[in-house]
Amino acid sequence: MSSSFRFLRHAAWLTTALALVACSGSDGTDGKDGAQGADGKDGQDGTGSGADPSVSGVVPGAVFVGRTKDVLISGFGTNWSDAATVDFGAGVTVDNVTVASPTAILATITVGSSAELGARDVMVKEGDSEVAYKGAFKLESPVEFTLEGTPAQGSLVFFTAKNKDLENPFDTTATGGGLFSAPEFTNVTLAAGAGVAVQINDVQQYSASGVMLIDADAKAEQFPLELLSGPDGEELSFNDPEGVTLAARSPKALGADESFMVDAPFASQLFEFTPASGLKLTTLSVTADDFDASPEMVVLGPTGSFTDFLAQSTEYVRIGDGGDPAHIIYIDVSGTSGYTANIKTTSRDLTAATESEPNNDTATAGVITDGSLVQAAELGSATDEDWFKITVGGADVGKSLTIRTLAGDPQADTFVEVFGSDGTTPFGTGGDTNYHESLISEPLTPAGDYYVKVSVSPEGLVAGQTKYDLVVYFE
Repeated sequence: MSSSFRFLRHAAWLTTALALVACSGSDGTDGKDGAQGADGKDGQDGTGSGADPSVSGVVPGAVFVGRTKDVLISGFGTNWSDAATVDFGAGVTVDNVTVASPTAILATITVGSSAELGARDVMVKEGDSEVAYKGAFKLESPVEFTLEGTPAQGSLVFFTAKNKDLENPFDTTATGGGLFSAPEFTNVTLAAGAGVAVQINDVQQYSASGVMLIDADAKAEQFPLELLSGPDGEELSFNDPEGVTLAARSPKALGADESFMVDAPFASQLFEFTPASGLKLTTLSVTADDFDASPEMVVLGPTGSFTDFLAQSTEYVRIGDGGDPAHIIYIDVSGTSGYTANIKTTSRDLTAATESEPNNDTATAGVITDGSLVQAAELGSATDEDWFKITVGGADVGKSLTIRTLAGDPQADTFVEVFGSDGTTPFGTGGDTNYHESLISEPLTPAGDYYVKVSVSPEGLVAGQTKYDLVVYFE
């Protein structure tokens, strides 16, 4: 009976629901709003965004030293106003700050050319609030230097400067240049340390190259390398504050037969040459046991400074009675390495002789002998000729005569010839490749008198450069 009752109740509910659906009409109009209810209780305080204000971005993330740049700083949860200040650390000046919104600042900055490279913190302050982005910003050098050679006292170091600042190409302005001369790049210089001179050899828009000439007494320390590009007064700095570290080294006393290993491209060696006492002709000659090598000596005076430059050659000749030492820098400009180089020193005694006018032909030629040194000879005019007579005895037949002209005046431009006993048969003519000559004659035969003629080069006489020294000897 209970089950029937439950069933009947369900059946009655279903019948009633169907009747309501069948009998329902359209909706009536809405009633009036009821009165407002009472306010509810206050809720708990909120916790905001859930994070402290911070700097969320810095764009660009790196700037070259020596440049002015706009930098956008983005914030998170910040409420910046015009009272906000920005700090990028030492060496960076903030020229202007524009607060674009509570979460964005545009800062115009100028970075000093010698500012320390590397990562920086960016700090924004306003009142008691201070937010920072640690290591968010970098200072970089706009130039990358590649060095080849020995960065030490008394050396030559070759460099290439790569321009990383694509917005500012190097100034390639040049003057001169031709088949036999290199151009001079007038609007690019490189400042290095004290005692370091720089020669610029080539400039392209995004590279420059040259050589640093480092005195033997240059200060051994780290110094920046700053390339300046542009006309006077408008130069743009390309500075590498870390630059190069110059090592200290003392010159080694040059032996009579000095051999050493060249173990790296453009590596240099520094020697000190002390001439022997007595009136001598001393010759230093450099060689290498590698055919591809190009060994040279750069000879500097007693100061070891390139302002006291004496010669650059495979051979250096010194005439005199002792005197001040010279600094010798060995360098291979080809960049060849892995070979043994040698500097050999030879000396021979000389006998003093004089030049006196008239000596303009064979009849008035001055007499000289094997090993004669004529000092302070002079070509008084463009047509002046100095003739000298030397006698070849039986023991010297078949030998050659070596004739050297030297300063004297550094630009006394001489021309040397050797003639037989008739004064017309040629036995040798100088190449006239430099101001001073070095001539080895043909073998002298037969015995008898021979003549050395010194005249002005066909290139002409340089004003005020008239005096020369003359050395003559058999070998």
